[in-house]
Amino acid sequence: MHQNINWLSNKLDRLGHFLNDHLPDLIILTEHGIFEENLHYMNLDGYSLIGGFTRKNHQKGGVLGYAKKEIENQIKLLNTSGAESELICETALFQIAMKKHTIQVLGVYRPPSGNLNHAVNILSAQLEIALQTKRRTILMGDINVDNLVENSDNNKIEELLASFGIVRENLPPTRITVETAKSIDWICTNIDDHLIQTAVITSGLSDHTAQAISVQSQKINPPREREKKRIFNKKSTDRFKTSLQGQNWDSVLLTNDANLAYSNFHEILQQTLNRTCPQITTNRKPCTKIQCWDAECTRLKNIYIQALEREQLTGCIEDKVEAAARKKDYDLRLKLLKRERATAHIEQADNKPKALWQVINNERKAKPNTTIEWKLQTGNETIQDPADIANCFNNFFATIADRTLQASNISLNPSQQNEPAPA
Repeated sequence: MHQNINWLSNKLDRLGHFLNDHLPDLIILTEHGIFEENLHYMNLDGYSLIGGFTRKNHQKGGVLGYAKKEIENQIKLLNTSGAESELICETALFQIAMKKHTIQVLGVYRPPSGNLNHAVNILSAQLEIALQTKRRTILMGDINVDNLVENSDNNKIEELLASFGIVRENLPPTRITVETAKSIDWICTNIDDHLIQTAVITSGLSDHTAQAISVQSQKINPPREREKKRIFNKKSTDRFKTSLQGQNWDSVLLTNDANLAYSNFHEILQQTLNRTCPQITTNRKPCTKIQCWDAECTRLKNIYIQALEREQLTGCIEDKVEAAARKKDYDLRLKLLKRERATAHIEQADNKPKALWQVINNERKAKPNTTIEWKLQTGNETIQDPADIANCFNNFFATIADRTLQASNISLNPSQQNEPAPA
């Protein structure tokens, strides 16, 4: 799904409610207007920030991707366009890992004033990266080229897509004002038409609609997360205490060396703990999603969208004021429910300071998925295991140190030979 959000920071609650109704696996947001240092404040309930393109020198613009938390490990950011693409054509390429194949999604934002020829060059470079392995690819975003009008700009876009075997879907108007109705947001793909379904959804989040695409494919089944932990209960704790009471502590009490005494103590403690309360591997329980929104939110949202559509049709001042009032009612209801949920969470918690910090951290915990892929090229060999890479660096620096010492000894020997013998 794609939505031109036109400033994200003041629409988090409305966007969260919209996503709760439609539940896309991946949502692409263009014109988010957030600088990189502020991304950790952009938290959405039920979704994790994967990353994207953020501007460094200008306001607005940019492309972000959020994934459902249940499948965030199956979606990753592959790359973004460079700094030179700012104000021209900003992109972010995502990959969704399915059971037997992958789908790549290229999020695109081209400003209306951006040079189209330069934008085509950037898109061409990104598509060459995306289509190296002929994978299923989807383009979504705001291209600002009206698909409902035959002109040279539209022809350039069609020629670019055709050269990569990609087709732009025919969407109804995606940005409607009193004076215009344009289809400037796009969905393009190389997937067969009978395997996809597209839709345009009035979201009320900006003057753009949301565009959704569904692909008939195997469901993304997130792998079960497993963890190792010790189960502490009264029985295991009593076993641990009894075992410690029967231990021989002479190796600790009669040892003069403090470090050795501590090592002996730690070894006894660890062995006793492993014997009486061993680690077991269990399936990690998924976090229960707390439902925040209610039917009143949906009612107020529908009223607001009706008022917004009426304003777009008439352009009357009265309708504009009415739409603004309905939007305010909707926003206030969302903020009230969010505040009530946070208050109830703190009041019902046994550890209130901890609950308070949980609420604070939930407001600022959105972090891009920064899974690091380690890779070291040594001659004709590529090393990817972090431990092997560390060993390679250790050997390299040890070799350099040995050579340096040897060189120092060679340079010192002649001078040492000329030194007078001690009297």
